[in-house]
Amino acid sequence: MIKKINNSIFKACDIRGIYNEELFDNDFYDIAKAYALILKRENKSSCVLGYDCRISSKKLFEEFKNGLLDEGIDVIYFDDFVSTPYLYFALNYLKKDSAVMITASHNPYIYNGCKFVMKDRIFHQNDIQELITIIEKLEASKKKSGNLEKVNLNYEYIKYLLSKLQIDKLSDKKIIWDCANGATSFIIKDFVKQLPNENILIFSEGDGYFPNHKPDPSKEENLILLKEKVLEENADIGISFDGDGDRVGFIDDKGRYIDGNQLLILLARNFLENHKGEKVISEVKASLELYKTIEDLGGIPIMWKVGHTNQKSKMIEENIKFGGETSGHIFYKENNYYDDGMFGAIKLLNYFLSCNKTLSTLVDTISTIYNCGEVRLKMSDKERDDFLSIIEFELNKDNKPFIDIDGMRVEYENGFWLLRKSNTEPHITLYCEANNEKNYSKILNILKNYILKTNYDLKEL
Repeated sequence: MIKKINNSIFKACDIRGIYNEELFDNDFYDIAKAYALILKRENKSSCVLGYDCRISSKKLFEEFKNGLLDEGIDVIYFDDFVSTPYLYFALNYLKKDSAVMITASHNPYIYNGCKFVMKDRIFHQNDIQELITIIEKLEASKKKSGNLEKVNLNYEYIKYLLSKLQIDKLSDKKIIWDCANGATSFIIKDFVKQLPNENILIFSEGDGYFPNHKPDPSKEENLILLKEKVLEENADIGISFDGDGDRVGFIDDKGRYIDGNQLLILLARNFLENHKGEKVISEVKASLELYKTIEDLGGIPIMWKVGHTNQKSKMIEENIKFGGETSGHIFYKENNYYDDGMFGAIKLLNYFLSCNKTLSTLVDTISTIYNCGEVRLKMSDKERDDFLSIIEFELNKDNKPFIDIDGMRVEYENGFWLLRKSNTEPHITLYCEANNEKNYSKILNILKNYILKTNYDLKEL
């Protein structure tokens, strides 16, 4: 009998969908068994398993755990919900074979999913698609009962993070930490207790409904309450994490949002001070200003596909020591390429502490980038393919070159526009930027004219 599962939940970098509508508890038992078969094929026998604080995560965790155990895989788990970076740390610290995190990252509470990690390679794209094939052929199997072990690495993880922070320069700084009621809540209180400065926590209790704001620090509107708190407390910096803690966003001491491009420019400056001539990687959504900054500082800019697994895979392939995405994923080789929001926060803290300047002073040195932010055009898979095909046809007709690493990025002297399929949700991501308002309007109008040829309703723009 062929098992039925919604193939749309299998994305490029992970599994994700609406709980009890697109994905179900029993799906995760089957997904776990399929994953276990891949592990055994590669002579792997252990999996660190974690879950975030979403309302459906504990149930999905139980199903996934049972699926692994029934295929004879040893499962290592934790007392309660944890962040994705904590899971990464545990995988490396315990020297296990693999890890799986039950999470839907920044998505609304109705979503859930999981992320896969291997000790020796990136698990994504074709690997995730292979799970579908395996699930369709799954048969009832005799329970083989792997071993079950509970661990607590809070002390070790905090010790590791503290070892990366310039604590001696921190004492007179005031920091506001916003966990967005997400997974970082499990560790933040114990972490800040070890710091010598004043730290104020907001939304630091895990709540799978995310009642105070959406757990996505890449959107300025989600950091309004953090902005207000930074100004009210006259703080030096505001730091916010996403739902599972692998992304980070910032507010400077003037209460201004630091967007993803600005953050990457600051961190690239910091990295290239001591790593002249090194490659720095980002995504097709990243600003021309970022890639220009990398070149001006003697680095080698690498543009690659959107998605944390895509970025990590390329970094490992080309031995790239630093990179990041505009969504707040930050990657360092020294951190095993793991995207950890707290690690990224420490890197930015260290930079502005070492400069002995306010964060706003550093931000003010970055050229203004005029952009529309990410605009999401909701479409079905077929509509997305048809939409992009028409745009590509029109570009070719006009002999206009474009970068096709991931979607279509069309560059001009002072800006660019981008259209690409989202890895996680059913929409087209649109982005447009330029170095001033006049050029921005000009480039945006060019993009709109191309979109008009698809018959898409431009009211959404």
